[in-house]
Amino acid sequence: YQQVGVFAEASHYKQVKAKSLKGLAEIDRLQGQLEAALPRHRQAILLLEEIGAKCDLADAHYQLGLTVHQLDRQQQALDHFAQATRLFRDIGAPRQVERVEGSASVSQ
Repeated sequence: YQQVGVFAEASHYKQVKAKSLKGLAEIDRLQGQLEAALPRHRQAILLLEEIGAKCDLADAHYQLGLTVHQLDRQQQALDHFAQATRLFRDIGAPRQVERVEGSASVSQ
């Protein structure tokens, strides 16, 4: 876990760093450390926006939506699910759209 954090910080490749941060945020969420996950999610999203990595960006919004949903921030969750859905549609990923829409329906 700590080695991934060090690797993410040392990486000069923004997409690798963003994926590492996204993975750490998912681990935080699964371990119930929801507040710790938030800055990692947000940092990953910023990096992915910079480089225009739509697929990873869509998944990052989806993962952040799951985290804020667990924090009972339903409107924020819906906003991130909507962004993920839009991006997945843009890249032609219907199964991912269905997955996100399923999570969004639980948040409403």
